[in-house]
Amino acid sequence: MVFEPYAGFLGLVTFQYTAVDGSEAEPATTGVTVLVMPEPVFSADSQGDTAGYVSSESGSFGDATLTNFSVSLNGGTTAQITPSGNAAAAPLADIAGMADALGETNQITLTSSFETVFAGTTYSGTSTSITDFSKADFAENSAGTLGNDVLLGSDDGDTLGGAGGSDAILGFGGDDTISVSGSSAARVDGGDGFDILKLMSAGTFDTGELNAAFNISNIEGLDLRNDGNDAVTLGYDDIFGLTSDPVTPGLTVYLDAADTIELVASGVQEWQGPTEPSLSQTWQLVQGENILATLGIEITAPTAPPE
Repeated sequence: MVFEPYAGFLGLVTFQYTAVDGSEAEPATTGVTVLVMPEPVFSADSQGDTAGYVSSESGSFGDATLTNFSVSLNGGTTAQITPSGNAAAAPLADIAGMADALGETNQITLTSSFETVFAGTTYSGTSTSITDFSKADFAENSAGTLGNDVLLGSDDGDTLGGAGGSDAILGFGGDDTISVSGSSAARVDGGDGFDILKLMSAGTFDTGELNAAFNISNIEGLDLRNDGNDAVTLGYDDIFGLTSDPVTPGLTVYLDAADTIELVASGVQEWQGPTEPSLSQTWQLVQGENILATLGIEITAPTAPPE
């Protein structure tokens, strides 16, 4: 006999059976209290205003209390989410340490514990779900939401964009374009290839501030062509932080005509580049005879006013 109750079921289940002993048969009825814990859920697609979401709720068994909800990523990084009554939920990008622990293949383990009272007796139980969440098989053209999203690309050239919030966006292989609309990000990692980070909102970034705001790695192009006037200051640490290249980091910056860029050098370092204004420039940060970093600057020509 098989009994398959729905998730969240709590109740007394009775069974009628007949016991047979030789030539005699005796019918009887027995009962058992069944509590089926609802599984916690990870949603890779948009849920509400967020892509990459964990949640747990009591399901249908009345006034049950969610006593514990934990999230574990790849068997390592683990966090507790504080329940509120019979439910708990959070964007994955909001949970401390999760954005930095994401890789090409991920396994998300969710564990929920509930407690409830039925017919004067307290019952408790735990439910676990395991979900694989990995990079895409083909090129992605994904737009995020207004919330804090997790977007994973592929080994092809992807176009990944956050529409707001503090997102975690990973491009992996191929030449990717990653755009962010907010003033910060949980993580931006272009992966392999020539990857461009496009800032959709104008900002002013002193040395060190750009990487601190967006947690950037493996980015070879910085696109500041948006509707505002950007101002950015770059030195060796900034270029190394963006590109993650330990040998001779190289970065290309794309600017509108009204944007400004300042290059800074430490100690005996020196920036060498063109002596005349140009829409396309190449600069080298040198120390003695050693080239420490290269920087390309591409400026969009101003549009002539209508006559």
